[in-house]
Amino acid sequence: MTRQPAKAWWEFSDALPDGEVLLPVQTDQGLIMAVRRGHMSEELLVELNKVLEHLIGTGRWNPGEDGGHDDDGGDGDDTP
Repeated sequence: MTRQPAKAWWEFSDALPDGEVLLPVQTDQGLIMAVRRGHMSEELLVELNKVLEHLIGTGRWNPGEDGGHDDDGGDGDDTP
């Protein structure tokens, strides 16, 4: 079975919990970076989506099922 490429994107949401401005949400379709409307311009959201597309497309970042978090405490060093 061929694995689908990982996906991630930014989108505006009017359904974030009170007090939250940004919330990563893992779904079956990929990682959504949900942003409260009014806290980011549409232009910035579009540019961030372009950056994510580039990072994922070139293999520099794989959001994977854990949202791209390090398993070793988050120091950025993924050396086993």
